[in-house]
Amino acid sequence: MEKITYTPRDGIGGTFEVDVDKLPEVSLVRLVAAGLAHTLGNVVSAQVNANIKSDIGGDAEPSKAAIAEYRRANVATINGWTAELRVEQFNHLLEGTIKESNRGGPRKDPIEVQFDKLVEQFAMATVKKAGCLMGKRGRPIWPAKDTGEVVLRDKQGNSFTRNAFLAAIKASPKGKKLHVEAVKMVKAAANATETGSELDSMDSLLAA
Repeated sequence: MEKITYTPRDGIGGTFEVDVDKLPEVSLVRLVAAGLAHTLGNVVSAQVNANIKSDIGGDAEPSKAAIAEYRRANVATINGWTAELRVEQFNHLLEGTIKESNRGGPRKDPIEVQFDKLVEQFAMATVKKAGCLMGKRGRPIWPAKDTGEVVLRDKQGNSFTRNAFLAAIKASPKGKKLHVEAVKMVKAAANATETGSELDSMDSLLAA
């Protein structure tokens, strides 16, 4: 097969490497059992949570209370998502198309992470303003993943799926402005962290 390496994000303990062919059968069985439980449990739960937050909508992160209320009022919908996602993940596992996790591996550039968030927020605001895809309680529906369905049409007759709409925003003049804003926000956060560290050190020094 192949060798698998794992490096914890905190770096404690260094990097661990496993030769799959040399693992005892009992270890393989337990790893598969643990991986299956994680994939059909934690991974699916994370995807369902993303769907819930998307359905609730709004520019800000929904509160725990709002999420709990949504869960109580939409049990059938959530059960449907869970069942569908579990079958999807299980089929990926059997077909060898399961996605590789980056946990412990290279992390995405924080500027790009912030840029993606700003683009998502702008997209949601645009969809809401256009009155498109209105869901329960008049909230706009913004799918957690691209379903291939049209989510927005402009006045020129162009239609966009979720991914196409996000890509169009990123490539537009508005996207360039959002990227500049993302850079400013990340730098500001980094400066605030550095300043806080210096103050903490100074406080420790004065208290000594």
